[in-house]
Amino acid sequence: MIRKGFTIIEVLISLVILSIITLITSNILKSSLDTESTTTKHLNSIKSINLSSSKIRRDLRQIVNIKSRDFFGNKMNGYFTNEATLHATESRTSSPIKIPRDRTSFEHIEIKGLYPCAEGSGYAGGIMSAAID
Repeated sequence: MIRKGFTIIEVLISLVILSIITLITSNILKSSLDTESTTTKHLNSIKSINLSSSKIRRDLRQIVNIKSRDFFGNKMNGYFTNEATLHATESRTSSPIKIPRDRTSFEHIEIKGLYPCAEGSGYAGGIMSAAID
């Protein structure tokens, strides 16, 4: 008599082989997810460092005393002289802070020679070019 089907040994061997394949596949998937997580953390730290670096560069460029020039490269009158220097830092934020000024000379009350200017009346935090114009 001819019987069709698998023996119990054949079924057990095929289950063991399938289990080994599943185990290998799950380990590969876990390794891929761990690598992705580590890479994302490193990428975020690099982005943070790049952002900090660009902010520091921008701030350092704003501190340097640069002579103002027009479109043709000529020195612009009234913006840079031997008597005064114009420092205009644009923070790109809205941070109105009250700077105390003398009512007659508009000079800072405690720091002699400092004339704070900004968009509002006595407030510094606006667009400096609008205040100067």
